[in-house]
Amino acid sequence: MSFEKDIFISYAHIDNESLEEGGKGWIAEFHRALEVRLSQLLGERPKIWRDTELDGNHNFNDEIIDQFPKIALFISIVSPRYVKSEWCVKEVVEFKKASEKNIGVEINNKSRIFKIIKTPIQADNRIPDIDGLLGYEFYQIDEQTRRVKEYSKLYGNDVQHLYWSKLDDVAHDIAELLQELKTNGVMETSVPQEGPTVYLAETSSDLNSERDAIKRWLQDKHCKVLPNRSLSYVASEYATQVNEMLQECDFAIHPIGSNYGMILEGDEESKIAVQNKVAASISEQKGLERIIWMPPT
Repeated sequence: MSFEKDIFISYAHIDNESLEEGGKGWIAEFHRALEVRLSQLLGERPKIWRDTELDGNHNFNDEIIDQFPKIALFISIVSPRYVKSEWCVKEVVEFKKASEKNIGVEINNKSRIFKIIKTPIQADNRIPDIDGLLGYEFYQIDEQTRRVKEYSKLYGNDVQHLYWSKLDDVAHDIAELLQELKTNGVMETSVPQEGPTVYLAETSSDLNSERDAIKRWLQDKHCKVLPNRSLSYVASEYATQVNEMLQECDFAIHPIGSNYGMILEGDEESKIAVQNKVAASISEQKGLERIIWMPPT
């Protein structure tokens, strides 16, 4: 099946308002940068479309909904405003419906919906249709103040570097999926992984960039990297999900930083501690190989 457009970007218009007078908005800059990077990776300019007119006060535009069956991939830029927008939520729902009627929402276990998390949201405000997607976090949380700092050129060169690294991850994943759709058509059977299946444990925010680098390296070696979806915040559910994923892995990598990590609901232990405990148990039972990864400091 062929598509008329490669990508649709769904976003809340308030997220494209610049903090600098006369400056370019976050969404506009993301759109431009993604288009350029994809052009470099694909060797041709992708057809990326986003609505620049509607806002949350307009009526639903059937013209946009009618385009969804003709669009290959959907990018959802999540923020507090996004999840509160009836229109944004409707776009997610309608694209998923359209996808289910043509080639499906997933191709070879890869979702046609990409979740870009611009600003973190409360657990009870998530959109069910994309809640299970792992997502790409374009922000960091200050461990001292617990304040969110979005990846933006306004916050200096260090944050800009994180922005470009994360955008490059998104571009590579999108390019890979577009190439599968365009070059080989829709594959009905899953392509086997050449490398092992690796559990790359979730870690504290001080090691996010290092974890991303490890993940990039593993994927370049054709490894399947887990977790490949969002996990529960409830301790008992989280432990069960981690156990299920570890059971199918050849080995596990646990990045350990200077921070204890996020505490799960109904427990006093962090994600880092729970993952380590579950993996240690499986290692004793089945000989799962584990790597504890720590920076020199």
